[in-house]
Amino acid sequence: AHRVDGDLPGALRLALEADTVARRFGTTATMRWTRGAIIGLRLELGDWDACAPAADEFLAESAAQGPHYQDTWIRVCRSWIRLARGDTEGALADQRESLISARQAKDPQVLCPALSGSAYVLAMAGRADEAQPVLSEMFGLGGAQESALDESSVDCVLAAEMLGRLDEAREWVRAWRDSPWSGAARKLADRDFTAAAEALDAMGGARSAALARLRAARELTRAGRRAEADQQLRQALGFFRSVAATRFVREAEALLAASA
Repeated sequence: AHRVDGDLPGALRLALEADTVARRFGTTATMRWTRGAIIGLRLELGDWDACAPAADEFLAESAAQGPHYQDTWIRVCRSWIRLARGDTEGALADQRESLISARQAKDPQVLCPALSGSAYVLAMAGRADEAQPVLSEMFGLGGAQESALDESSVDCVLAAEMLGRLDEAREWVRAWRDSPWSGAARKLADRDFTAAAEALDAMGGARSAALARLRAARELTRAGRRAEADQQLRQALGFFRSVAATRFVREAEALLAASA
């Protein structure tokens, strides 16, 4: 509930408390559930040094013990980290597996993140032909789209922009109920990237805010507003460097040089 309501630090605090209780009672199944929730929150909050090895460990356990419901979400998280750190092939491998398990589950809670994450990763990897039908599937979920009211909505709108379908994304997010996430997604779809970044920062969405700031910087640079572009770039770079997101560091540094 905290996550959907836009309080990511509060959500992590409660997830960590749940994990402590699960460990005290020794309930292995519950511990796997809480660990999965913690991994996803740490991705968005920016604690990748804890998130990445935890994701590797979780998926290794699933390979040894059998699949888990959380595998889809964990693969989405690891796919994103791999993409950001320059491992495109690893990101695509996780992206493929996340779609397979999500479509088997058919649950919007895992299907929406898998579809939006896949559309973003495929678009960033230059595989627009593969990304387009995935994005269409996401847009076609109808009432199930309310399950995407979290950071996956950011990936979806940004993927739609890369794929030339921002008008569709705008109509998509307008149908959602009002919430902090839908508000930020609407700002992205309206190309108000700076306002979107501020809204995402307020929720603790450091990863999504950095993406929005990078996009804002591109727009501001094109408009010749160099001082404002530099401000957005420096904030984005602070995050990307802190999590070793080398792909985005290079992009931001190139924009910073261009705005000089």
